[in-house]
Amino acid sequence: ALFAFCAGILMVVTPVSSITFGSVPNSLIGVATGMFISLGFTGATIGVAVLGAVQVNVQDDLFSRALRRNPATQDFSSTLYEGLLNSLPHAVEAAKKLPQDVLSYVQESLMHASTVAFSATNLVTGGVSLFAFIITLIFFRKKK
Repeated sequence: ALFAFCAGILMVVTPVSSITFGSVPNSLIGVATGMFISLGFTGATIGVAVLGAVQVNVQDDLFSRALRRNPATQDFSSTLYEGLLNSLPHAVEAAKKLPQDVLSYVQESLMHASTVAFSATNLVTGGVSLFAFIITLIFFRKKK
């Protein structure tokens, strides 16, 4: 995942910065560089918060729905078992009280919800990156 992230950054940031800085007069390159870096850090900070919220909310929604679908788990609280993937003490203790077949269902449902949420987060990230690249192509033209 880290390799894909870094490769994606290279494929977006390099052309975006080249297009942007190529359209700025030489006398304003310093200002453009400062703004570019500042906006990049601002976007990264906001992006972590937004993407974290997408990840958590999609995972919680999918996991809650999966628990409600099974008669053996329909009264379970999703928040009680969400820490199973990270072996959080409260989730592990709650899991020890479950029959093996129910525990397997809870674990599989949580893993599926986490995987789908991770994919949704990556799709949102890719969409935002594509949007930023298109905006850059539209608004910044090479200087003549």
